[in-house]
Amino acid sequence: MSNYGYPNNAYPNNAYPNQYGQHYVIPTEDRSAAALAHGSTLIALVFSVGSLPFLGPLVMWLLYKDRSPYVRRAAANAFNFNIWLTLANVVAWILVFTIIGSPVAAIIFIVTTIMQVWCHLRGTLKSLQGEDYRYPFQTRILS
Repeated sequence: MSNYGYPNNAYPNNAYPNQYGQHYVIPTEDRSAAALAHGSTLIALVFSVGSLPFLGPLVMWLLYKDRSPYVRRAAANAFNFNIWLTLANVVAWILVFTIIGSPVAAIIFIVTTIMQVWCHLRGTLKSLQGEDYRYPFQTRILS
């Protein structure tokens, strides 16, 4: 593996390897936009009362898909994770209307809410540091 211009493998603190082992420095504006792609879900949760959490990452993906591969990956990962959570919540809403499924639905709602807040906060903080964040469960739609 080459050090790509950095002597004796002494990379700067904000240089991270990509999937090919090359080290690169992510510009500050890309880190901020990627953090917004992750954090926009939390903002959308508040303003849409939990119904449209995937809208913010989708908008960021549309804006940055051709400009920054780092922001595109962050927005796509956040969008894909939110689609999975939305599907889980749809199943929970279906279970709410059955007497036997109501306790299961409550558990699904609690788990998806905690996962959504925790994972998006971690993704936002990792993006500000210039690192990629991989969500635990995703339905691959955007890449």
